Amino acid sequence: MKKILSIGILLAVLAVSGCSLFRDEKQAYIDAMVEAACVTFSASDLTAEKVVSDIEEIFIKHGFDPKDEAKMTEIAEKYLEDEEVKSAVLKGAVECGIDVPGLNKIQPETPEVPEELPTDDVETPIEIEVPLAQ
Repeated sequence: MKKILSIGILLAVLAVSGCSLFRDEKQAYIDAMVEAACVTFSASDLTAEKVVSDIEEIFIKHGFDPKDEAKMTEIAEKYLEDEEVKSAVLKGAVECGIDVPGLNKIQPETPEVPEELPTDDVETPIEIEVPLAQ
């Protein structure tokens, strides 16, 4: 009985603490990808070692083992063509200020065109007849 109670308490603690055992892998992957993108694009130190280290820490935090390259490749391929994942990651990237073409609300400014164009400076075209060779 004590054994069952201990296991129950352990499972409850793991569930409350947010252990990845009970977490949806897809959502964890989305969260890790968004956080990694935001950290990478906002980092002042973009040395390869620092970026890799930061991204590894992010994936560990979300329950993944970045040292297991085969498993990470399998997970990445699993969600590579998943439209829900793509959309969520891009949306998250936009929310943290990354310029994602076609998604950001910031549009390039277009010059205002006056309703009436001035005609004072426009020259009248000259018509010239050119005989065609026969």
